[in-house]
Amino acid sequence: MIKHNSISVIFISAFIISCVLLTNLTSVYAQQDTSLDIFVDSPIAYVNGIQTQIDNDNANVMPFIANDRTMIPLRFIAENLKLEVTWIDTERTVILSDSASTLRVKLVADSNIATVNEKNIDLDSPPILKNSRVFVPVRFIAENFSCGVEWNADNKEVIIKQEREIDLNDAEVQELFNNILNGDSFISYYDGYADVNLFDTTNFSWMGGRIRELISILSLKDVPDKRYTDAEAHDIISQFLSKGEIADSKLDLLKTALENGETFGETAKEQRLVGVYKKSEIDKISIKLFGSPLPKVESVAFPIAYGSFFFYNRVNTLERFPVTLSYTSYYNEASEEYLFMTDLSMLSEWSMEDYLEYYNKHYEPLKSSTQLLKATRHNDEISLYAYHEGEFGEYSGGTGFYKGNYKNTYKKVEDNFYWASSYGVDE
Repeated sequence: MIKHNSISVIFISAFIISCVLLTNLTSVYAQQDTSLDIFVDSPIAYVNGIQTQIDNDNANVMPFIANDRTMIPLRFIAENLKLEVTWIDTERTVILSDSASTLRVKLVADSNIATVNEKNIDLDSPPILKNSRVFVPVRFIAENFSCGVEWNADNKEVIIKQEREIDLNDAEVQELFNNILNGDSFISYYDGYADVNLFDTTNFSWMGGRIRELISILSLKDVPDKRYTDAEAHDIISQFLSKGEIADSKLDLLKTALENGETFGETAKEQRLVGVYKKSEIDKISIKLFGSPLPKVESVAFPIAYGSFFFYNRVNTLERFPVTLSYTSYYNEASEEYLFMTDLSMLSEWSMEDYLEYYNKHYEPLKSSTQLLKATRHNDEISLYAYHEGEFGEYSGGTGFYKGNYKNTYKKVEDNFYWASSYGVDE
């Protein structure tokens, strides 16, 4: 009897443990937020990063654009967002509801009127029957069912993420927002979609690229504005060029200019040496802001400018002077070093401190403000929805003004949040 009871206890305990484990697994699974990447005119999509086909029965079924709205097969988005679907064939009507039945959306094929919890909503593009499938406007469906939607025009891509709104007083939200205002986290106010991949592209824009942002930070915050004599600059550049083989024509031009007696110190006429820095130093700053080292740019020289109001790392440091600053970056793969030059064709002999002192004396500070509107969580990401407006210095010397709503997303790795993407539209 005792042995029988012991076995019973073991089985009962195992059953209870199994139930607990199953409950925990179910809980973890329920907390997984869905992400969808959909491409216009493509039968391929990505669900939580895994490639799939929009319609397994028909490869010709794919998203398309109608009335400037992306239309997607109802079945695909409903299944992946776990929505309940009711199709009333006689009325050509579809009814969508969430699992909790707290939201009910009704759409009628070819009708510009939708109903959300008995409230009528005007649609820019009505549901369409095509290829024996019902297509619906993806943004309308996704946003009504608590998803963030971003449009990447370069790839004709719609990015959908299930998001849970979180309190603006949440400790992580407040810490992240304060880091942005203090200049310790990157923020983008760009009219459109941008992510780290765009920032890694040197030809994205002469004002764009992650390396440009790092130079901005270096020039304003992390690197002293040291002046070199002509002799010091000659020795530093010579040493930089002596390591490894020079395969890039622009680096070769720099070597030729140095051999021909061009100066890069106090009497420089075209380019003045800013300094040489180990890639590890630059990577530390890149990791702090973007979560990964700077992509290696091998033996390439290109202009770096600070002052674009499209991208910048700190909200309140837009001054009139930065639009005139331009840098050229050279990278030596053999020594893993960056050499930075200041382009004197766009810069006078003033130092950074000279500019700051002059403009603080002669101009009112440029005004800018950022208001946090909403915060959401998607798995290990936090998105901050903000309204920003501010002045910026124009090349003409005047002042411009812009304003808009922007969404900046940050990904958490261990205990740190790094900028992942931005989406916004200037007003």
